[in-house]
Amino acid sequence: ELLGLRGEIIESERRNAELRGKLTLTEKTNERLLRDAVEARKGADRLARALEKEVQRRERSVERQVGLESRRIEAELRNMHRQCEVLSMALKQRDQALGRLRSERTHKHGGYPSVS
Repeated sequence: ELLGLRGEIIESERRNAELRGKLTLTEKTNERLLRDAVEARKGADRLARALEKEVQRRERSVERQVGLESRRIEAELRNMHRQCEVLSMALKQRDQALGRLRSERTHKHGGYPSVS
């Protein structure tokens, strides 16, 4: 009977050692996984900061482009406005000249416009 108990104790100690080995392996695996997770988190944080900087850089670039385009359009509109004023003045001068010409023809021909 003692031999049977001794065999059970030996088997129990062997099984216990095996379980301790598995536990140690599991603990090491968990530590490695935790380190990997921490490093992954740091990498994700670095990537998020880099992406945020890139977004800000692109926003500034777009704002500059929009500003340049706005100023170009404003200049073009001012130029068109000046051209309209010049054309308006030219049309007024033309209308005045035509009015004088009609007036001269009317007076030369006894109050009736001449037929051309």
